[in-house]
Amino acid sequence: MKRRTRKKPDQNKVFIQDWMAFRPYDNQSDYDLHYLKIANEIHRIIFRKKELSFVPNLPEPEMLACIITSYYEDYVCEIGIWKAFTSYNKELYGYHLPFFESEDYDPDYINPEDISYLLWHFFSKWNNTFFAPDFPMFSVLGQKIYSYLEPLLDDALATEFYEGFFTVRGDEDFFDVKERLKWFAEGSYLFAADLYFDRKEKLVQAIENDDPGFWADDPGKYLYMIMEEYIYRRRCSFSALTAPEFFARVCRCTEPVRQDIAGLKERHFSTFLCKSSEERHFIFESIQTGREYRVRKDSIQQSRSLNIEDSIGFIALVPWQGQWWMTGAAGFFDRTEKIIRSLRKEMINSPFLRTEEQLQKAKDAVENQYQVFVEYFGAPLVAFATRRAANEEMRRYLKTVREKALEKFPDARENASPPLEGDFIGDVVETGGIGIFYNRQEGMTIFGGINNTIKYLEQEEPLGQEEVGELFEAMTNYNPAVVEYLLGNYPTHNIRVPITGCKTDLLKHIWFVNRFEHPDDFGEIFPRITLIIREDLEE
Repeated sequence: MKRRTRKKPDQNKVFIQDWMAFRPYDNQSDYDLHYLKIANEIHRIIFRKKELSFVPNLPEPEMLACIITSYYEDYVCEIGIWKAFTSYNKELYGYHLPFFESEDYDPDYINPEDISYLLWHFFSKWNNTFFAPDFPMFSVLGQKIYSYLEPLLDDALATEFYEGFFTVRGDEDFFDVKERLKWFAEGSYLFAADLYFDRKEKLVQAIENDDPGFWADDPGKYLYMIMEEYIYRRRCSFSALTAPEFFARVCRCTEPVRQDIAGLKERHFSTFLCKSSEERHFIFESIQTGREYRVRKDSIQQSRSLNIEDSIGFIALVPWQGQWWMTGAAGFFDRTEKIIRSLRKEMINSPFLRTEEQLQKAKDAVENQYQVFVEYFGAPLVAFATRRAANEEMRRYLKTVREKALEKFPDARENASPPLEGDFIGDVVETGGIGIFYNRQEGMTIFGGINNTIKYLEQEEPLGQEEVGELFEAMTNYNPAVVEYLLGNYPTHNIRVPITGCKTDLLKHIWFVNRFEHPDDFGEIFPRITLIIREDLEE
């Protein structure tokens, strides 16, 4: 009797479509199958045993295997994505890799520490939990995967594709560069994977909760505009780089071109009037600030079918090679004085729109208010036990600001607005105290828990585990300017990771952790003062 053999099940967990999701090209080859095989072995190393029982949530295991395989491919092909990240860390913090860097760490080679970090980073992000970096399983798995990968280097397959893809001469059409930047933001293994879940949630929120305003009749364009924000402005948790900043560090180009690529993060999104037309450019003016832009006509696809000079444009502009280009979806609608007056009353929705004169005026106003704040309270940080106490003191402070301004301009007293009243604290929870901090470059920040935070910082005896956790949350969630002030003016001996047995030096890595937790807090700082023309408001 012939013995029947059991058919072996498919051992692959990572499929070609999983791998190709991280490629900037569509046609697969033997090269991709080579790395797919490696991804499957990495998947087996990580997930074949119940060694990850400490991780409550393991979504997208195929993605994680592809991320680590892409890190390996990055080294083999000398792409430079990982090196851009670690070299930036060195600039910011003095070390290439947080938590895991050892004496044997080689920034020019593959390292088990790199793999351990990738495991920690994505497990923490996917679970919205700060895992102890020195938990043994991260280093154990990092070493196992490294021991598998390192012997493969002798026979590793490389491609010259990335050399051309990341070469930017500077004379390319803007949209050619944008397509590569778009892939980097949406498909590269660090930046795109980091934003994967957040991006999905933002899109759902946009559909369910946001007010699309002008785009109500065209939700597809509205979602496209949201995705454009990710391409240019959104910062990732790899040291808070934007896609243009990250992409610029990877590109093969001259330094001026590198600066131009990084400068694409300066996305000017607003409503514009067309003042005039030249052979190759429209001259647009921001309705809210009056700033002028010479915009390439060939960047506006609708330019031939619309009477742009008689329209109001709802568009986004970015600078490239000394010129302004329209990017993303655009909306043009009939121009009336009533609509223009209405738009001038709206808050500025891009921090870059102000003219140099307006920006300097805003900076001077913030600096003057800072001086009054410090003179009034004695320091840039003041704490209150209750919301009521904070509101009462803020009213008195704002009256002082008003009086100081009227002393400089006495002729304005007769027509000056009355002192501000009302609730200045909003819905900030008063448990643990309310803090008001005046950031000299930006303005006031109001936040909760400050009395508890100061108490925990100053306490000499060891904190309890719950108190350590509260202090960790405060020091990794406050505005960066507040954290910097607290670190410079209070004891730091109680700042540590609130996980039993964790010996990671949080103070050494606190700025990395803050950028990891809240990357969007680390963008450019602009004065948070609204400049609105009084005549427009009175109308």
